[in-house]
Amino acid sequence: MSAQLGVKSSSGLFPAVLKEAELKGDYVEDVYLLKPGNSMDRAAEFAVTRLSAPGKRKVGLPPLVMLHGLYRNRQQWIAGGQGLAMALINEGYDVWLPELREHGSSPLRSQVHATEPQDIVECDLPAAAMFIREQTGAPAIWIGVDVGSLAALFTLQSGILSSQMISGLVSLGGPCDKEAISLGKRIASVGLRARMLQERAGDEPERRDWINYWRKRFGLLSYWRGRPVESLKLFLSQPRQVMHIFAPEHFAAKLSRWRNLNSVTIHLLADERNDYASAREWLGRAGCVDQLMPGLRLSIEQLSSQSER
Repeated sequence: MSAQLGVKSSSGLFPAVLKEAELKGDYVEDVYLLKPGNSMDRAAEFAVTRLSAPGKRKVGLPPLVMLHGLYRNRQQWIAGGQGLAMALINEGYDVWLPELREHGSSPLRSQVHATEPQDIVECDLPAAAMFIREQTGAPAIWIGVDVGSLAALFTLQSGILSSQMISGLVSLGGPCDKEAISLGKRIASVGLRARMLQERAGDEPERRDWINYWRKRFGLLSYWRGRPVESLKLFLSQPRQVMHIFAPEHFAAKLSRWRNLNSVTIHLLADERNDYASAREWLGRAGCVDQLMPGLRLSIEQLSSQSER
């Protein structure tokens, strides 16, 4: 059962409309459309969904914010009722699912600005954090995969998100997972290949051209991916652990650059398979959610208790 509402929320921060409220079996999905007006494109809007399971919500648990990967949307966490977000709301957590600009329920726009990646980090994520903090009354723990983890990491590192807004970060797979940002496949999936073909009068672009086009459009993301240790300057100055990484055990080599950072805890999970190309492929495997939940629950408790000290 779905309702198209268009009702303004109680937010006193910026325009925030409850766009849709839907009862799906035993859980409720409320989709808010936020228009913070704090970026170069002041008309830009993006969606934030709140998931709840009536009767299962537990008082005292921290809110959880889950950031999807590149060119995905909130369905990555729902997965037809079998995803990680569903397991978490059934445990009593308050779960929020932002969707990056142009993703999922976030509106498409006629123009895309070159500053989009930077705007996501410096404008959209802080706005989402403020809205969720206002609605819940507590700092959230953020959970992300590939670019979602990366964006949250840089927003935290820059100091834009304070401990009043975020009490810790969980990355599923490394925040710098190369395979999760494969060039041609991801670009083609959003129609950029068609645009390049049009610009080049129908000539098929070579791989070098793909890379140059990618860097032009998502240059900041490429910069982040290449300098993960530099991005943790703020973490290194903090005594508490602020990031937990979960990954299958054969990702150990990929995560080696994070191993000696005092502010990072790595959890490698045993798995019969050893051929996952990316964290998103691992997350899509049957049984992955059940494998994740015990350690994830403990990490959330630890990050939450640290933020209360």
